[in-house]
Amino acid sequence: MLTINFNHSAKNLSNSLGMTKDELMYAKLALMFSSLSPKILATQLFDNQDEAPESMTTLSGCLETLMPLMKTDSMTVFALLHFNEITENLLGAFAYINDKDKIKEILTNEDGEEENEMIKALKKLALEVKLTPVRMLSEYVRDANGDFDKFYNDIKVKVLDNPDNADLHKMFNTDED
Repeated sequence: MLTINFNHSAKNLSNSLGMTKDELMYAKLALMFSSLSPKILATQLFDNQDEAPESMTTLSGCLETLMPLMKTDSMTVFALLHFNEITENLLGAFAYINDKDKIKEILTNEDGEEENEMIKALKKLALEVKLTPVRMLSEYVRDANGDFDKFYNDIKVKVLDNPDNADLHKMFNTDED
């Protein structure tokens, strides 16, 4: 049975679950790490992704990575409620970062023809702006080599305690959930 002290007058989910800002940050980082870490490790260890174990290539593998990281019942509930959205968005963006064919797909029009150069340049710029934070995040995950504590400490020191890193600060906004 879950032990949660609900705050029914709170304006957002994490506060309703009685989570502090630090707990919310930890849960969000754990969600991001568990979404990317298995996939990144699989790309490092296997040339052919079909050879990687399913625990490295499936949503259930990401969930298996996430669950031991949750420290409280409130964090667990929060993480489970946001798991699909965060994991699918991050894995989708990660796929675009690593697949030139997917990027080419974006740069073609509905008829399968390449867009003119101006539209293509604008689409590339927009795609780069959207993918930059995910690319940076995936580099931190890759550097952690499967170690959440290293990832968490690196993000805390290099991003959260460094206001100059605005691209990643947006991803870790704790005012909303």
